Amino acid sequence: LAALFCRSLCSHRQVEATYFSQSGGEKLRRLSPMALVNDGERWHIRCFDHNSGMFKDYNLARFKKVNDIGPTSARIDDDADWQTIVALELTPHPNASHPETIQFDFDMDSNVIKVELPRCVAGYFLRRWHIDFSANAEANPRSHQLYLVNRLELLEQGIQEWALEWDQSG
Repeated sequence: LAALFCRSLCSHRQVEATYFSQSGGEKLRRLSPMALVNDGERWHIRCFDHNSGMFKDYNLARFKKVNDIGPTSARIDDDADWQTIVALELTPHPNASHPETIQFDFDMDSNVIKVELPRCVAGYFLRRWHIDFSANAEANPRSHQLYLVNRLELLEQGIQEWALEWDQSG
């Protein structure tokens, strides 16, 4: 299935695919693959979903059946979440015992480092790098050495809601 998605992506074709989601179960979708993204644990494919008229990410492991159905006019240039670059401002966790160690680890000249990436992959990055993005620095600073200081700014810039939902067990 992954090979068919890659061929579709490279040749600008759309597919009809059976996909299992946690919110809707098994569903037939018409998709135009745009980009591959790895969140550190799984591969996702960024697609234009013709059924909803939106760009979305899909977990590659959740596809059951995929068929090429022809050319697509959808383009990654039309995906605002892919085209909009956001800057994550990260600092040593406010509750860290030795923030200077974290500054050294991450070669920080100042107390903040900026990571720029497409808006739609910010949530993957925050989770993969174990960054505390809670509103009040709630995570254990030993397991979440970095803290996202510009959370509100990112919300104002249209970060997808799921990307900044803090899991208390995280």
